[in-house]
Amino acid sequence: MQQLLKTLALPALCLTALPALAETTGIVAVPAFDQLVAITLPEGFVPAYAAQNDEAMLWEAIPRGETVENWTEMITISGVKPQQELSASDFARYLARSYLNACPPTYSDTDFGPTAVPGGADAFAKWVSCGQVVARR
Repeated sequence: MQQLLKTLALPALCLTALPALAETTGIVAVPAFDQLVAITLPEGFVPAYAAQNDEAMLWEAIPRGETVENWTEMITISGVKPQQELSASDFARYLARSYLNACPPTYSDTDFGPTAVPGGADAFAKWVSCGQVVARR
């Protein structure tokens, strides 16, 4: 099944923690199933959390000195192996809807469009943002 990696947050349910993360900046290689995703971290950001199982992965970086429970900015890379075949763009839009539900008044997104991935996998880049998360009851 095709692997679709997205820069959207995923719930980290039932994920197994990966080894401790080094505090580095610059280019970081993030394990994503049987691939590595290279990302250049902005100055002052450090890897903070990573987890992966057979179906999903999550990786997060935050400003140095902050925690995953109390942060001002976060970079998230997530990926899943979907149960059904979807195009990368359809899957990115599907995941983005969960953000829209969490922060309807401050939701924003931008499609960057299809992108090339070594090996020819279907890929799509999308930016999703919430200014404020609405508590669910």
